[in-house]
Amino acid sequence: MDQSAEPSTAVAVTQTTRDEEGTTTVHLRVREVPSIVVVDRRGGQDGAVRFRFASGVHPWQLSAEESYAMLRALMKATK
Repeated sequence: MDQSAEPSTAVAVTQTTRDEEGTTTVHLRVREVPSIVVVDRRGGQDGAVRFRFASGVHPWQLSAEESYAMLRALMKATK
């Protein structure tokens, strides 16, 4: 899979909320299913990014292309 290309899968971020420094709650729709993910970037620019899938679709329920599209949407929403 060419990871530089945008996947054709429909993933839409509907809301982002900065909870505290370094964490963001992201509301998105994947496969038309509302989902909520808490993204923890407190490790800084070079640290690990942690994801807590609070509700809705989880990456292991998706195809590789859909999981990749979801990850890209989450990373863009929390920059």
